[in-house]
Amino acid sequence: QDELHPPQNSEDCPICFETIKHVYSKTISRLYCCGGWVCDKCRNERNSTGMKKGVDEMFHGRCPLCRDTLINDSDQKRENSKILEHANNGRAWAQSLVGTWYMDGTYGFA
Repeated sequence: QDELHPPQNSEDCPICFETIKHVYSKTISRLYCCGGWVCDKCRNERNSTGMKKGVDEMFHGRCPLCRDTLINDSDQKRENSKILEHANNGRAWAQSLVGTWYMDGTYGFA
């Protein structure tokens, strides 16, 4: 059934090509460098590999989609800058995120 009529809100992960039937913030992880995303399974595999060896063995510190340097969780200023850039370029997910920050007064947006 899904092969003939896939769910409308489904996408394939660009790394493992698994179909994510319901794409939302709990099933994917956004890559803020390019605005792309990977499924949580790939993200969790990358995180577990990196934690074991202390380095990013799976992606080698680079985004698997655009090859830009991945943004560290501790570099909030660079992450916010990239998200704001995506919002200014008309990306709906980024505009929603920045709007929420403005409303909440978080991450330096007030």
